[in-house]
Amino acid sequence: MTHGDIPIPGSTPGTTLVAVGVLQGPDGRFLLAQRPAHRPHGGCWEFPGGKVEAGEPIARALARELAEELGIEVLEARPWRSIPWVYPSGRVRLEVWRVLRWRGVPRGREGQRLAWVPIEELSTLPFPAANRGIVNGLRLPDRCLVTPEPPGPEAGPSAHASWFDGLATALAAGVQLVLLRAKTLQQHPGAWQALGEAVVRRARAAGAQVVANATPAQAEAIGADGVHLTSERLLQSRVRPPSGHCWVSAACHTQAELEHARRIGVDFVLLGAVLPTASHPGQAAMGWLRAAALVREAGVPVYLIGGLGPSHCPQAVAVGAQGVAGIRAFWPGG
Repeated sequence: MTHGDIPIPGSTPGTTLVAVGVLQGPDGRFLLAQRPAHRPHGGCWEFPGGKVEAGEPIARALARELAEELGIEVLEARPWRSIPWVYPSGRVRLEVWRVLRWRGVPRGREGQRLAWVPIEELSTLPFPAANRGIVNGLRLPDRCLVTPEPPGPEAGPSAHASWFDGLATALAAGVQLVLLRAKTLQQHPGAWQALGEAVVRRARAAGAQVVANATPAQAEAIGADGVHLTSERLLQSRVRPPSGHCWVSAACHTQAELEHARRIGVDFVLLGAVLPTASHPGQAAMGWLRAAALVREAGVPVYLIGGLGPSHCPQAVAVGAQGVAGIRAFWPGG
């Protein structure tokens, strides 16, 4: 293994550690195993792996479990993320690794059903709750553009054209996830509707998704792919907002907010500010060490935000985050 035997990180006492392997075939499909009907979460699909024995390094546990379950030899793997979860039966922590190379053909050595599933079908299958963080992480890109506030209704056509030119440039540069923020226009329903529909239309043409910082009804009205909760709306929500099969994301700044987001079933979060940022000059930055600690306990994919740009993506991914989000660093001339 390229990373060697990594020691087991600290966990809450009583937590069951599980080594999980994400295997992706040359055609892009992912390997899943179906849990036997007589076991907890019977019939659900999961990414293969198993319990880490006392004192066993995670890399060794992963290799052992995949050899026992699938009959393969892991040749290269790297840590991807850690997902803590609380089930009625107890606490678990999934230590998830991407298995990059292996020897042998995976087969269900314990009688379990296996399937190679394309990414677009992952969200349609039943999974144990903790595995949803893996599924969502595989479906999301590593960059998220938060749009700057668009011109108000009183602005001239050139201002609006310039804003949409900025969006077009960002999409052409490869942005695949757009968080539409237009708080001023939400006071003007007609202007908000027109802007939102235009953003969704242009994003879809570029193969990108749009999550709207708005109410669920407003997001649905413009055909957005999801709804984003401010930290205030997050804490006011006792359950996951109605969203159908669309994304629900949230802004978080503290561990308490992260725990609440996980509890109500948010799909991913934006966490910050990591570094000082011009958009919030009075907000204290948490720094990379604190951000890494919070990411490890989030349980859902995390975009780090605040003074970050595309060049910070490798560092964000290295601490277990999905990637980075930002305004100025992703917007031309920002």
